[in-house]
Amino acid sequence: MSDLYLATVQLIGDCYLAEGVGDGSLGVVVEVWDDDHFEVEFSAPPIGETIALLTLTLAEIEPVEQPAALPGARVGD
Repeated sequence: MSDLYLATVQLIGDCYLAEGVGDGSLGVVVEVWDDDHFEVEFSAPPIGETIALLTLTLAEIEPVEQPAALPGARVGD
């Protein structure tokens, strides 16, 4: 599942409440360790301060569809 690198994912379950993230929290896959283990960073909008950096299994995350870019939009807009 290396196609998940830099993908936005949603946390499934409440096993990481002590780390500051719970069911439905959104994070970004920042490292793919193997087909079932991923390093996911959860951050606080809008400043992007890291809340948690967790190694999670595929069973604990679900990819989130990103909305299509608006016509004429540029990266960083």
